[in-house]
Amino acid sequence: MNIPQLAREAMSKGLLFRTWGNLSKRDEGDKNSFLITPSGMGYEDMEEKDLVKVFEDGSHEGNIKPSSESPMHLALYRRFPDINVIIHTHQPYGSGISLLRRDIPLTKSEAEKLGSNSIKISGYALPGTKKLHNNVDHVASLSGCKAILLEMHGVIIMGEDEESALENALLVEGACKKYFEEIDAHAIKFNKDVSEISRNDDVAAKPRQIFDKRPDVNSIIRMTSQDVNKHTVMKPYLDDFAQIVGIRSDSSCKYNVVFGDGEVFCLGKDLEDATAVQHIFEKNVLAQAVAKVSRHKPINVLEAILMNQVYKRKYSKLKDMKKD
Repeated sequence: MNIPQLAREAMSKGLLFRTWGNLSKRDEGDKNSFLITPSGMGYEDMEEKDLVKVFEDGSHEGNIKPSSESPMHLALYRRFPDINVIIHTHQPYGSGISLLRRDIPLTKSEAEKLGSNSIKISGYALPGTKKLHNNVDHVASLSGCKAILLEMHGVIIMGEDEESALENALLVEGACKKYFEEIDAHAIKFNKDVSEISRNDDVAAKPRQIFDKRPDVNSIIRMTSQDVNKHTVMKPYLDDFAQIVGIRSDSSCKYNVVFGDGEVFCLGKDLEDATAVQHIFEKNVLAQAVAKVSRHKPINVLEAILMNQVYKRKYSKLKDMKKD
């Protein structure tokens, strides 16, 4: 298994989605360098030749930019010489439980595989920033664990090779899901009936209102829940919610998740985008439930606005980048 294959396998397991996250592998010919996924490229068609080589001083080979989180990978490779593969995921329970503000305990068997009795949480910082990378490196210095939760963001997973990194990622998600259930977090519940609505369909009043107010939206995924109504408001508890949904979700049609009476509408320019919004919304639901337990505040409004603007200007265009 190589890195692109690992990415696709992680996607099939619900650990990665679209272009989000990043993966790297230590260069077999130069142990002080590593190969990392490029910024904004989708995993579906990625090949080994698309990976970007990053050197010990942080510089990179070629004209394609490496992931903005490459300094974080570099710091971890320096700290853990036996680690050869790193995955940064946005997996649902791992991301959600990162708002708990305390170490996540592990069973004896989990601890044996991950190298520690618990998983530590790295303090929050904006994506791609030096502060985020320094926070991760600091937590890594305190623990030999092969996993670190990034507060309000995602998870870092390490392994000796691709197979062990994937195994560790699945183990961490299982441990986080189990702990989510143990802390008695109460998340919004949804019915199983999910429907897809397109602009040309003969639709009910609320979807039609959305299409009329949002010419950029061509696809909607409708979910139903007794836990929401037109007065429901949800704020961002995860970075990717702020980036892609906006600074909140409500009934106004201004943001990419819209609440109605017993309904949730996830909006996108196409079905792929709407599905991505649904995925992020469901993760934010988990994070919100954890935040209620830990009394964690949502992401600062100004930071949410900044992330949303940066995503619209940069990453939403990069994700559509076509290979030559």
